[in-house]
Amino acid sequence: MSEPKFVPDDRWESAPPLPTDRPPTRAEVWAYTEHMYAGLKTEQELQAHAAFAWAGTYVYWVNFNNWDKQPDWTPGDTVVRNAVPKRGEIKSGDQTYPIVKSYLQQARRAA
Repeated sequence: MSEPKFVPDDRWESAPPLPTDRPPTRAEVWAYTEHMYAGLKTEQELQAHAAFAWAGTYVYWVNFNNWDKQPDWTPGDTVVRNAVPKRGEIKSGDQTYPIVKSYLQQARRAA
């Protein structure tokens, strides 16, 4: 078994902040993931982790915070109602990313 790798303490203090009033965008999750885990995970592991974190966080916001805006919405964006899942429609898990990404693509097509 390989030796466990831990995130260095200084990365916690210098990590880019994630929003607390909305789900983070893919770019925000990627910046955070890359900062925290660079050199500890392969590029493929970083991408998988970021995708899972982005989609899972979005689903959490929809299901537990009644989030009613499409994925990657930021203040000032138009809300695309048909690109917003209903509460409880999606559960977090291995297949969450493709589902949430499809809502993101719907929003981008409508914009």
